[in-house]
This record gives sequence, C-alpha cells and structure tokens, in this order.
Amino acid sequence: MMISVYIRELLFNPAIYLSLLCGYVVWRFFRSSILLERLISWFALVLLLLLFAPLPRLLVYWTERHYPVLEQVPKGVRHIVVLGSGGTPDKDLKIHQYVGGAMLGRIVEGVALWKGRPESFLVFSSAGRQGFVSQAQLYAAVAKDFGVPREKILKIEKGRNTLGEAGDFRSRFPDVGEIVLVSSAAHLPRAKRIFELEGLRVHAAPAVYTVKMHPGGDRYSWVPQIQALQYWGILAHEWGGRAYVELRLIFRRMNQE
Repeated sequence: MMISVYIRELLFNPAIYLSLLCGYVVWRFFRSSILLERLISWFALVLLLLLFAPLPRLLVYWTERHYPVLEQVPKGVRHIVVLGSGGTPDKDLKIHQYVGGAMLGRIVEGVALWKGRPESFLVFSSAGRQGFVSQAQLYAAVAKDFGVPREKILKIEKGRNTLGEAGDFRSRFPDVGEIVLVSSAAHLPRAKRIFELEGLRVHAAPAVYTVKMHPGGDRYSWVPQIQALQYWGILAHEWGGRAYVELRLIFRRMNQE
C-alpha cells in the first residue's frame, strides 16, 4: 500500500519531469562550443538544483523560527498591529473569504491575541485599489465577523508596503511607543526592523508558517519539488527587502552627515 502511494505521488509530481528535462539539457549542451547552448545548460543546472527542497526548506524554517510564538499581549501594550497581505472584495463570497490563507492566518492571530487582552485595539493596515475599499477595511470586516467590537478596531489605510504601513502608523499614532506586530513568520524579522526604525518598541507575533516539521519526519525530502521554488521565492523576497531597508538607512545617514 505504502509503495503504491510513493509511486503515485512521484508519477504525478511535475518537478520530477522538469528535473529530468533540466538534466537532459545539461547533458546535451554543457560541453557545447556554442555560447548560447552553454548558457542554457547552466540555466538548466541552476533550475535543477533549485528544485531540491531540503536547503531552502531549512532556511525558511530558521527564518520563521526567528521569534517564538507570542502567547499573550504584554501588559500595557494597547495596539496590536496586523500587517496587510492582500484581499479581494468579491461580492459573491462570504466576508471571511475575502482574504487569502496568509492574511486570514494573520487576522486569526490578531483576534486571538486581542481576546487575551480585550482592552487593547486591533489595528489593521494596507491600502487597496484606487476607487475601492481599502485592504484594512476588508480585514476589519473579517475581525468584526469574528466577534471583535467595532470600537476596538482601528484602520490605517495609506501604506502599500511594509515601509508605508510603518510610516502610516507613526503618522496616525505619534504618541504610541510600544506595539505587538502580527505578520507571517518569515516576514517578521524585516517588518520588526522597519517598525523599530520608526522609534517603536515591537513585540513580534508570528502568525503564519510555511514550513512545519512533522515529528515523524518528511517522506519526500530529497525528491524534487515545485514548492522548493516557493521557498526560494520567500527567501529572496525577505533577503532583498532587508537589504533594501539597510541600504536605505545607510544613505539616509550619509545625507544627514
């Protein structure tokens, strides 16, 4: 029975066929005297290596475990900031179906933390398409559907990325010095750094995990996986974003001098 499951999942794994194609291209063109063919073979080789998940999976795992799970909002902290991650006000769907899995996980984490400290406020952020409701309004509607009172929900609706959301929060709440920041686990190291640059003390609250380690181990760790490209995409996005933030800070300091 288990053998048939392994065979079926291997046969219907598109990464297997893509890796075989890449392997053939490398074998066929790697020693070619034509520059274009050699470049194609190098591209195929890189793609082939990227399809193996153990390394990027482990790197994402370490990134997501940078901060421990936040069990409760610290005493005295009044603002739980939930960062945006897309949403679509599709009139044919239920309110909680407006948002995708990652954003829904962030909202659920924010609501759970608020329930442990109901005197605090839930702050939802992110702009939307011009002429339509903001993403923050969508998230607020979902939170109300989950039982959070309207008066406990605040919205900041100008930011279109993490830098914009941090600046928007600081402009709206100039006297706030400490917050809980809710976002996807892989995004939090960069997001926390950005909000700290606004002069805030930040308590990280990781909400969504891409990599979860089963205690029984992973069955197909060394089999090529399309999901490996997703892992590399997460890492590239976060590493590139963090580099941009630090370079931006360096140039700002240079200009001040």
